[in-house]
Amino acid sequence: MKKKRIFLLSGLTLLMGLAVYSAVFTSKIAAEEKIQGPATVQPKSTSTPTTMSGPSLFAMNSILGNSKFNQLSETDTIPEGYYFSARPNRKTKYYRVNKKTKAKLEEFKHQKATWTGADPNYFYLQNGEGAYFANVGEYQGKTVDLMMSLEDNFTCMVGYSHLGVQMAYNFGSLQSIKNIRTNIKAITTVTYSYFDNATGEPLVIKGLFSKYIGGVNNKAIYDVSQGDGLFVTDKALINYDTALETATKTYITEGTTADGQKDPNRYVTDTFTASTYKIFTNGNYREEYSSGLIYATDPVARIKTPPHSLTGSLEEDGSKHKTSFSVTINQEIPDRMPNFSKYGSFEYIIPENDFYKVTSFSAANALDGSDISSNFTLSGNKLQIKPSFMSPDAFYGKNYEITLNYSLDTTKDYFSFYKDGYLDIPVEPITQTTDLDGSQLSNTVTSRIKWDYELGIEANDVEYSQGEIKRLNKDPEAFKEKILKDSEAKGTNLNLNTDIPVTIKEDPVVDSKVGTYPITLTTNDGDITFTKKINVKVKAVPPVVTIPEAGTRVVSSKGMPYSFSGTVSDEDSEDMSLFVTVDDGSPTTIWEKQVNTELNQPIDFTYEIPGAQLLDLGDHSVKVYAKDTEGNQSEVAQFTLDVRGYLAFKDMPPATLDFDQAKIGSKGSYSKLNKVVDFSVEDYRGSNTSWKLVGSLTSELKDNSTNATIKDGIIYRDDKGNETPFTTDATVNLSTGKATASKVLFPIKWGTDDKGIFIKTPPDVKKGTYTGGIEMSLVDAP
Repeated sequence: MKKKRIFLLSGLTLLMGLAVYSAVFTSKIAAEEKIQGPATVQPKSTSTPTTMSGPSLFAMNSILGNSKFNQLSETDTIPEGYYFSARPNRKTKYYRVNKKTKAKLEEFKHQKATWTGADPNYFYLQNGEGAYFANVGEYQGKTVDLMMSLEDNFTCMVGYSHLGVQMAYNFGSLQSIKNIRTNIKAITTVTYSYFDNATGEPLVIKGLFSKYIGGVNNKAIYDVSQGDGLFVTDKALINYDTALETATKTYITEGTTADGQKDPNRYVTDTFTASTYKIFTNGNYREEYSSGLIYATDPVARIKTPPHSLTGSLEEDGSKHKTSFSVTINQEIPDRMPNFSKYGSFEYIIPENDFYKVTSFSAANALDGSDISSNFTLSGNKLQIKPSFMSPDAFYGKNYEITLNYSLDTTKDYFSFYKDGYLDIPVEPITQTTDLDGSQLSNTVTSRIKWDYELGIEANDVEYSQGEIKRLNKDPEAFKEKILKDSEAKGTNLNLNTDIPVTIKEDPVVDSKVGTYPITLTTNDGDITFTKKINVKVKAVPPVVTIPEAGTRVVSSKGMPYSFSGTVSDEDSEDMSLFVTVDDGSPTTIWEKQVNTELNQPIDFTYEIPGAQLLDLGDHSVKVYAKDTEGNQSEVAQFTLDVRGYLAFKDMPPATLDFDQAKIGSKGSYSKLNKVVDFSVEDYRGSNTSWKLVGSLTSELKDNSTNATIKDGIIYRDDKGNETPFTTDATVNLSTGKATASKVLFPIKWGTDDKGIFIKTPPDVKKGTYTGGIEMSLVDAP
């Protein structure tokens, strides 16, 4: 199987800087103009420049000997002004476009990036196409768009997930750059173009472009004529290739094959002022190889954090008449190398104002919107970033949005801000202060609140029951006053913040049917009139039925009447009717139009279910409900009536059993009943119910004159001749039965034969008259 090998011939990284122009850059610059020469402050190389005719061994081996590269120590910073970093945020759009016309061919949705070795967030650019990222940051008050494109006849993959580290599918990175023409070197120009998002015109920025030169077989080609200054560290581990030197291009390569993507000594940073920046990949075309360019934001030295920018809120709904607004601090924190200093303190000082004050704040990551407010503290007019949030590397290389929420002081003449239908509220610059960069001021900003009218009405919808509407319609004037009171209607001159009365001009047209009916409220001050509609909602208010048994199970006997009581109330109707059903049968009327003399007061009732409706054993559903004059039905009060049968003696056995006289003999003897005993059991509990008759001893046989006893003297002999004595700690089974639909009566007969109850006399019994006791019980048992 043919394998495709991919490796990076060129490890290149990019950083674009953002900041306010310093004085030397304030002259007008054409969109495509290239500004040559050094930046405001550029430390020079301490080495002797080499010439093309005879480079020294040092110059041939190290970039530090080349005068085109300025050296920076660990304590130096990149010259101010080069700050812009193209980073996606929640508003960024990702497109594949025609690189010449910028016509959109396809849009991609941002996904949260998770690097597992094959990040899916990339798309392919075909010949003649470009990658267009709309809204990748702010520069001097303008939203910036970025387009990346290759020369004709080249294709590649473009990443669009912002991982903040060097990875082939990171935001703006190119991978698998290929020349579609065979046998032609795969050296191509990659052009980064910047546009004004609002106009689409080229936008000149002051930016940084960093290249990582490290790993295996990495080289970079510089067009030294397009930048403002090239920078390396004073310990750079990068080699300089004099053999490939040209008038405009400088070739450099890695000084070691070891990887070190977080080592500033392996980076070259170019500063530029232009609307485009071009870089060059290198390598020979081979079918199984690919080249790439990794977009990153790591410079060779620390960048001073750029001044923050402010964005004021805009409230376009003038009907709200809001007295609150917000200002968003847009803060870019540059990437950092491990040896760069971290912030120990970072705070914003918010100017105080007589007309408004900060009431709260929120903070979010600009890319995914995640809430990071807990990492900030607001005390008075100072908003501070917690040191624990700034200490990890994850704090750096991100954009943050901090929203300050303000409230106008309504006791002041804030309407002095009113102009052309808006309150234009100016916010003074906010000071940013850090331990590393000192203090910097933001821009001023204006927050706007639209005010469509100078008068306003605040009022709530109102709700009445059907019965109440019937009564209110009898007096329209009183009805209007009640609507104004219940709606809490309040008229205000919003300019002067004074109260003005609210009226209802027309008589309310509100039907007693359930529905929503609009009412127009009016207020006026001088020649100005303002109206507001509210709704009168007519609701159905059904009666309320309450019974103690509701939701429970109660037990009653078969064929016996069952009586229950309860109450009924209704808050608005003139009368009520009350009904009951058993097993969802036809309703029985308990009341017919009971007069509701006292609204919302309970009226007692009692009802007895006839026994004739309760002949069937088992559960019976009993439901009680009421209806009012308007036909509204109450919730059903329901309970379960469990009608049960019974198990009992129909004919009781005699209280005394007499036995034949026993004879004393050497072997003992048995005494039978001296007459037949007849009794019966009836079981009305339903089919397939079982029972048994059991007996137990209550007292042993005893002669009261001599106190002599016969232990285990009362016995029961079953049909098989088995004898069981009656004892106090166990029961004797005397009879059993099972009821069916046709068999509910069970006669029991103990005769004078050899079955039943006997007196067993031992040989050593004493002469006398003995009396004992047994207890018989009916039990539910299989």
